[in-house]
Amino acid sequence: MNQRAHLIALLNLEAVVPVLRDLGEISEEWRKSLQGLDLRLKIAFATEPWQEFVIRDGTIWDAENASSPNILALWFPTANQINRAFDNNPFAIALPWGNVGGLRQIPKITALLKDLETWLRPNEENLRKSGHLDAFTTITFRLLTRGAAILANNEDASRHLTQHGPYGLVLFSIAGNTHSSWVWLKPDETTSGRGTPPKTPDAEITFANTTVARTALLKKLDHQAAVGAGKIQIRGHATLGDLAGLVMERIDLYLKP
Repeated sequence: MNQRAHLIALLNLEAVVPVLRDLGEISEEWRKSLQGLDLRLKIAFATEPWQEFVIRDGTIWDAENASSPNILALWFPTANQINRAFDNNPFAIALPWGNVGGLRQIPKITALLKDLETWLRPNEENLRKSGHLDAFTTITFRLLTRGAAILANNEDASRHLTQHGPYGLVLFSIAGNTHSSWVWLKPDETTSGRGTPPKTPDAEITFANTTVARTALLKKLDHQAAVGAGKIQIRGHATLGDLAGLVMERIDLYLKP
């Protein structure tokens, strides 16, 4: 098995695909694009567990919180196939199955997945649209925290970085934005999530606004100067926050920034 291809596929499946749901929570424009869809969507590759969501009435839920009579499953036989799909390679192969109601919605789902690109890698014109900058920073931090957990659990270099700790939960947020995300570095299995964390954070990193957050995401921010100027606030275990950041930076080695 090609370890690099497998890691990229895990990131696409478990970090990128959930952006569908993230946008459904935070973007009215994205919710409008969901109108007319009514199905249980399942995506997986090889023998990895399915990512499942229910799309109904312009909303998208985790599968355990809703239901639909229509089912559409997209199964990619190999890691390379799902990676090609998320690179918009026309030769990507997904084997669809489901019932008639689900299969009829393949064109709409295909268009929806392609539209993710404009949200994950927006140009300046898109970022000037109402709500797009907030959405971009929110989904990117969620992707990064999910990705950090994936690498900490599956990549040798990240396991080496985290094997001696420090351990704890790091919360990332933007002042005035309720859509926070977190990663919990642990010696056995690192986890991640969105919203209110399951414990009091051991480190909190808060950006003053979305512009500062975006500048940091683009790696154009002098972090020391930003902390000194109050544009970034760090509470708790600063070294833990640095460690989480080191793992998150490794995601660029696998996914296009």
